Amino acid sequence: NVYAPTSAANETQSDKFYKDLKKVYTRLSKWDSSIIICGDFNAVVGCSSDDLPFVGGHGTGQRSDNGDRLVNFAFSNRVSILNTIYPKRPNRKWTWISPNGKTKNEIDFILTNRREIAVDCEVYCDYLNCSDHRLLRARFRSTAKKEKSRKFAKAKRAGGERSWDPVRFKNTITEMLTENPPTCYEELTESIMERCQHSYACNSSTQQDFRSNEENDDVPLPDDTRRTDEERGSSENQQRKRPDGSTTYNRPEIRKLVLTHFSNLYAATTREPQSRYNHPDEPEILQHEVEHAIVTSKTNISPGPDQITMLQLKLGIESIAPHLTAALNQVLTNGRTPEDWKTVKISLLPKTTKPKKVKDYRPVALSSIVSKLFTKILTRRITAKSED
Repeated sequence: NVYAPTSAANETQSDKFYKDLKKVYTRLSKWDSSIIICGDFNAVVGCSSDDLPFVGGHGTGQRSDNGDRLVNFAFSNRVSILNTIYPKRPNRKWTWISPNGKTKNEIDFILTNRREIAVDCEVYCDYLNCSDHRLLRARFRSTAKKEKSRKFAKAKRAGGERSWDPVRFKNTITEMLTENPPTCYEELTESIMERCQHSYACNSSTQQDFRSNEENDDVPLPDDTRRTDEERGSSENQQRKRPDGSTTYNRPEIRKLVLTHFSNLYAATTREPQSRYNHPDEPEILQHEVEHAIVTSKTNISPGPDQITMLQLKLGIESIAPHLTAALNQVLTNGRTPEDWKTVKISLLPKTTKPKKVKDYRPVALSSIVSKLFTKILTRRITAKSED
């Protein structure tokens, strides 16, 4: 929601407004593919067939200087002014009335970069208020897939991790890092996890309701679901075969078999060099490199042992990026990685429907998200140098 300077303001103020608006739009476009900008632009756009496709031919009035700025903003950022696209009666067009009731103008607008999902845009005349502006509304066609409803939502995610409130996390992490800026990587990770702990969305009463609903659930399960549950708990899925062909049910022995198998499979056959060469002229990591690595990464990446997710970094990118840049530069300068980066969580995914041998599984290593960002930044630098 925006409010632009009036026509009485000087050009510097008006130009600064659209410059700031462009910065915000550019930043938001990295996160979301659907952006809607609405508010009082204090501009009269008018109509012109030369301004298609971002400005339609159904605007009103004579274009003002602020109207030129708004049209230039629409063209440079490829956003459509919805008010000018749909034909409406004159009574459904004006959005502002002067105090004496003699002047009516269309100065409130709704802009979007997804014109293809817009359905309509008009003034809502039946809405009563005490303002000199009228309510402007636009309708959009939803493109989101409908999620299947679940009878009872789980209070905890798989692995015991509770769901947390992203909005509360974003607000509290900014406040915490401003008041107590971290001095090292370990303090930064502790701050992020502490804010995540405080932003849990499920309180104890809600969890008790979920538990009571689950205990009182007497609805019979479908045959496929019951069969799957039985297979998970069957003794056949709890057994593994030894290299000699015999079967074992002992979990510590199964764990040892898995460890031995994959240790031999991925054992290093090359020797590590005795000396390492540190380039003295390697430039420091810049903040925009860290931000680019965060923004271009997938959000649904599984976290490592430190439980820091990519969603947390994206939500608090403005406050986390400066401190994360300083921490990564410490790693780059000292040549020592944090202990969290040296620990990975191994998950085994079955290759077959009924795996019995260890080789029937495929290991997946879940490492620290921050270590992946560090590797991504260095890989991008190496790629750029090799291309040059």
